Amino acid sequence: MLTNEKHFNILRQGANAWNSWRVANRHIRPELSQVDFENEIRSGPGPYDLPDLSGFDFSGGNLNGIVWRNSIVDHCNFDDCQIDYADLCFSSFLECTFRRTSMRATKIGSSSFGECEFENADLAYCSAEETSFKGSIISDSSLNHVQLVKADLSDVVLHNTSVYGISAWDLELEGAKQSDLMITDDWPTLTVDSIEVAQFICLLVKSSKIRDVIDTLVSRVVLILGRFSPEGKPTLHRIQDLLRDRGYVSIIFDFKGPESRDLTETIRTLAHLSRFVIVDLTDPSSVPHELAAVVPLLPSVPVQPLIRAGNRPYGMFEHIHRYPWVMSLQEYNPANLEEIVGRSVEDCERKVEEVR
Repeated sequence: MLTNEKHFNILRQGANAWNSWRVANRHIRPELSQVDFENEIRSGPGPYDLPDLSGFDFSGGNLNGIVWRNSIVDHCNFDDCQIDYADLCFSSFLECTFRRTSMRATKIGSSSFGECEFENADLAYCSAEETSFKGSIISDSSLNHVQLVKADLSDVVLHNTSVYGISAWDLELEGAKQSDLMITDDWPTLTVDSIEVAQFICLLVKSSKIRDVIDTLVSRVVLILGRFSPEGKPTLHRIQDLLRDRGYVSIIFDFKGPESRDLTETIRTLAHLSRFVIVDLTDPSSVPHELAAVVPLLPSVPVQPLIRAGNRPYGMFEHIHRYPWVMSLQEYNPANLEEIVGRSVEDCERKVEEVR
């Protein structure tokens, strides 16, 4: 349902006619709410002739509830617009301005906002999965409660913007400049300079359950290392179950790819968070490299090596085994695995008390 049929008919005449009408009628607010741009405006009759609305001055307009999917929108002015509860998915916005624009609860997933400017804009509660803001400027705005999943923020300038309640996962941030991001919605105002750590810092400061989270990290996490073949998977899951029965949270690292610096750094980070480490030497693969990178640096984290009966540890394990916090090698088989895990847990806990 169109708010104003006359305004829409002028829009369909093209950017020149629309912009001329805007200049002559500055006192009139464009009323285009609920317009389905995808279906009502096309560059041709074919199903793949996408709407091209480049060069339009929509400033001050009411665009609430519009459907603007699969469209090309270049060099448009959306300053002072209301675009709440709209659907802008799968569209391309290039060098558009969104100053003082309200886009609350609008769907912008899989869209591209290349080199756009968001100043004093309100994008609260937007869903922005796989959305690109590459090269854009976002300042003095609100990203509160925005769902950012696999979004591209490379080369973005993100400054003095509220990110309270944001959900940020797998972001691309190469070249991004971030500063003064507000993570609280009331006094006192707390700011950080990284959107990726905003969620954690807010949880750390405000959540009454953060103590439980920290306690889990420092006292209940067990890192399990190894290269588990399909035949060994049941053993892996059995170790998980046995640890879970004892109140531990297991982190499993099953080596499937090549060694890399990132992989080693990940292992080191996880080991730092662990109470102790259980490593299966039956099919070592990358395990020797990772043990050499972790064991010498973490004397407060006991390491319990296991091996399936009938196998021998890799040649250089003797060197690693000399460290006092590396426990005696335990042989296991399906019949005694529960006993071995129970004994290993007791030995590691005793070692923890000795070295901490």
